[in-house]
Amino acid sequence: MIFKASSICTLQNIKSGQIMTISATANCQSTGTIVIRDDSKVYATFKKTSKVVKYEYLGNASEIYAGGKDLRVEIDIEHTSSEISIKKIVDSTNLVNSRGNIVGTIYAIAIEDLKDDDYTDFVVTIAVTNQK
Repeated sequence: MIFKASSICTLQNIKSGQIMTISATANCQSTGTIVIRDDSKVYATFKKTSKVVKYEYLGNASEIYAGGKDLRVEIDIEHTSSEISIKKIVDSTNLVNSRGNIVGTIYAIAIEDLKDDDYTDFVVTIAVTNQK
């Protein structure tokens, strides 16, 4: 039997026209899909189809944010254990230049799918910077 868990992480303070550099990794037995989207556009989709527990680079993408509503990371995970759930740590850090101006932000989302609390099962990073 396959059990499923889903979660959404909303991203805030990203402005239309900013560049998003996105990457995703996995290190778990679960399979899953991670989608970065807003209400009008899908910016990136990453899939883990292997049930082998090993570090796996799921990919990267670079997109210009179009400014749609509700920019978010959608996480859907499947596992054979009924104990599957999604816990996540979400953090962000501003990129500050030598003049003290914020020139971008890095978002990190670390996801736990079961109970070992290592938060390496899926990791998504999104670096957001301004265009020149």
